[in-house]
Amino acid sequence: MTSLKIGIFGHEKSNTTSTVFESATKIGQLIAINGHTLYNGGGAGVMLSARQGAFSEHGSIVSINPDQAIEDIHNNMLGNIVMTGQNKIGRVPILCQTIDIGFALSGGAGTLLEIITCYLLAKPIIVIDFNNFSASSRVNQFFYKTNTIALNGKNFEIGYLDDKDSKYVSPILILNIEIGIENIFSLGIEYYKNITGDKCL
Repeated sequence: MTSLKIGIFGHEKSNTTSTVFESATKIGQLIAINGHTLYNGGGAGVMLSARQGAFSEHGSIVSINPDQAIEDIHNNMLGNIVMTGQNKIGRVPILCQTIDIGFALSGGAGTLLEIITCYLLAKPIIVIDFNNFSASSRVNQFFYKTNTIALNGKNFEIGYLDDKDSKYVSPILILNIEIGIENIFSLGIEYYKNITGDKCL
């Protein structure tokens, strides 16, 4: 089985809704249970919840940290730490280049940057819509064109931010949290296989 490097993106803020934190913890657990490695930006909030989830299932964790270690050191005690020597913006392309696939759970401008960077690097990216998640609605508004993709027997909409040929970018898949985090994770892996042609998962 192929072991994937799965990136988790989202708010550092502690006032993010409990549903988002619970979902981040669960997706961290699913990453670990399925033998994949969790990659994140080393911060608090969504990233910490995902790390805690993966850690609870004895999973592999890698944090791509900015040079300014402003996060509490205890937040970074789970898994391996990579100090990039970059600020928070500079570490984004390093993180996005490293992963195979990304899940964005919530966030603002920083999460939008990570989503767009994955798109431009042709990394499959799944944006989870929590109904009040600003990034998913903003991304949707930026779609230049949309298409559909069949995953697990159902059709889902995917979006492109420009008119580039699909081999140079990876379309963005937005899934609503109402279908459940387990289904979202499963669809995300299926999406990765569809986009990359990897049949070893």
